[in-house]
Amino acid sequence: SSTLPNILIAGTSGSGKSTLVKSIICQLLENYTPSELNLIYMDNKGGVESNLFKNIEHLTTRTKNPFETIDALIELKKEMFRRMELLEQQNTTNIIDYNRSVENDQKLPFILAVVDELFSFATLPTSSNNPGEVHTQKVAYRVMGEIASMCRAAGIHLMFCTQKPTSDVIPTYITCNCGIRIG
Repeated sequence: SSTLPNILIAGTSGSGKSTLVKSIICQLLENYTPSELNLIYMDNKGGVESNLFKNIEHLTTRTKNPFETIDALIELKKEMFRRMELLEQQNTTNIIDYNRSVENDQKLPFILAVVDELFSFATLPTSSNNPGEVHTQKVAYRVMGEIASMCRAAGIHLMFCTQKPTSDVIPTYITCNCGIRIG
């Protein structure tokens, strides 16, 4: 629903993070059709964690490295704003009310966006001399923060995964938007 929070899952290597993430995703896939739920899996571990889901109908986007992930996050931000515009046009404040007020072919699926291994962004350059460069740590964290702070009403929920939940890996303006934290 639009009230469910974003999730931060943190734990050391081998502690069961990936198993937990996959279990959560599998439960959601079992209970929701692709027209009700879309999955975006941003796998910064070369695609090995998201490999299990690569052939399911729910999966709309799959990335394998931080550069692809930043591009996917920018697209997700655009989708969030597109959905916000639809909510406003329909005089609703959240996806549930929106979906109740439109015909079946106009309903929006919820989106679960998994960002697996945030440490990958900490290794990127913080900024660039090229003003158009988007593959920087600053851009990645800014876009994640913008999405995390506004996404729930639009039916987008984020699941962040990391081994190191410190502020140098995941800024506090992102963690403060994660109502569920599992460690």
